[in-house]
Amino acid sequence: MVDDEELICKGLKSMIERSHIENIEGIYFTSEPLNVEDIVKNVNIDIIITDVRMPEITGLDLIKNINKLNLNIKFIVLSGYDDFSYVKEAFKLGAFDYILKPGSIDEIKSVIEKTIDKIKEEEKIKINQENNNNKYIEAILENRLNKIFNDNNFEFEKENVVNIFKELNITFLYSYFTVAVVSFKESINEGNIKKCLYEINKDIINKNELKVIYYNDFKNNFIFIFNYSSKINLSQIKIYIKKLLKELKENLNIVCFAAISEIGVNIESIIECYYQAMEAIKYMIIYDPFSLIEYYEISQKNDKYNFSSELNKIKEFILNYDTVQISNLIEILFSKEKIKEISINQINKLYRKIINIINDIAAAKEVSFQNENYKEFNSFNSLSDLKIYLKTHIFEFINLLKKRNETNSISDIIKKYVQENYYKDIDMAVASNIVSLSYSHFSKIFKDETGMNFSDYLLKVRMEKALELLSDPTNKINDVSKSVGYNNPKHFTRAFKKYFGFLPSEYRGKNN
Repeated sequence: MVDDEELICKGLKSMIERSHIENIEGIYFTSEPLNVEDIVKNVNIDIIITDVRMPEITGLDLIKNINKLNLNIKFIVLSGYDDFSYVKEAFKLGAFDYILKPGSIDEIKSVIEKTIDKIKEEEKIKINQENNNNKYIEAILENRLNKIFNDNNFEFEKENVVNIFKELNITFLYSYFTVAVVSFKESINEGNIKKCLYEINKDIINKNELKVIYYNDFKNNFIFIFNYSSKINLSQIKIYIKKLLKELKENLNIVCFAAISEIGVNIESIIECYYQAMEAIKYMIIYDPFSLIEYYEISQKNDKYNFSSELNKIKEFILNYDTVQISNLIEILFSKEKIKEISINQINKLYRKIINIINDIAAAKEVSFQNENYKEFNSFNSLSDLKIYLKTHIFEFINLLKKRNETNSISDIIKKYVQENYYKDIDMAVASNIVSLSYSHFSKIFKDETGMNFSDYLLKVRMEKALELLSDPTNKINDVSKSVGYNNPKHFTRAFKKYFGFLPSEYRGKNN
């Protein structure tokens, strides 16, 4: 309140205090009107009660001068009955209300409460406008950043991320940038996440040194862009994310993981920081829920580990129906100890190569094996889920192989194979491998079931096919030789003569 008479100021202050008006945090007065401008610059003032007639400066001039500062202060003028012309002029200058001298407590309380209500109403409108504006900016930002972060032109992305923030009038005051991502394993309510963020943001230390922008991307992740001064370090950013994870766990119980990039030093570095965070979040399969994964840690992992020896064993175990060995090996391959130093790309490759081994065996044995529940690597929530799935997948395939071999004897399988592949370079090793038996074991079973050696059966099929081909005069003997698996015509002629007792040319002549 402003009046050139200090006694009036003290009396008015006492009346306001005795009226017990809500939402008044402090009452200041001065009997030196020329000091008001300095006061409002240093103290947050919402309402000024001023006399209109003062010797050093009129209340009207005071209102004019304070209005130039754009502080949105509400003015209540004190006036007598003969000062009403001043009151009308004060209203023109933006005064909100007036009090006739001498005002009663009730009158003063009513005018001040009405002024406070007006201030609240304006603040509510302003907040709604800001919220609507923020929602619009968030929607535009989310749309633009999603497009940029999914473009493969790195330089194009760097240029456009700068333009986006300029276009939306988003300014970054500080030198350092870090990007974090929070990924969820189930659908989320964006509003619930923002409530948790609100609780975290209330407790931010050094708010004036940190700016946080976040948005929800098309993969259901929350992306955070941190811009901060040298007074804040990466450890404090990690604390922010860890607090959010704790809030999500305790209040929403949503399974999630977080990843954080290293530090960037300009706006363009946001792109690189984003890719670092997205690369780090891929490792959530080997971390416990609500963990924070740092890009620095995963960037040190080996990306060239060779699993050829282990893969060969898996193939061998499948062909031998050895489920125990398979189970043990998968536990070892995908244990946290084994893959601690291996990149996520190598783990992914290992998983796909095991699936390919199954597919290759199925194709070689002409077994139709289509698992409708096949899962992509990124769909697993944990290493445990992956191992259970792999074992189940392999065991189902082994059961199918067993059933196939039970319905077809060893000799039937090999005889069918020879009938269809007699022209290829076939020997005992090839045949025994097809039925996953040792060389000697296969030889014994085949002879027991057919009464003849495998080599004799192969020769029989080839010679019978050669007779069939030689019956056609258009087929040259050299071509027939190759067609039944003999690259050297002399070897074919010798084998033919030994088997039938006459040469291919003699058979051709007699047949003609």
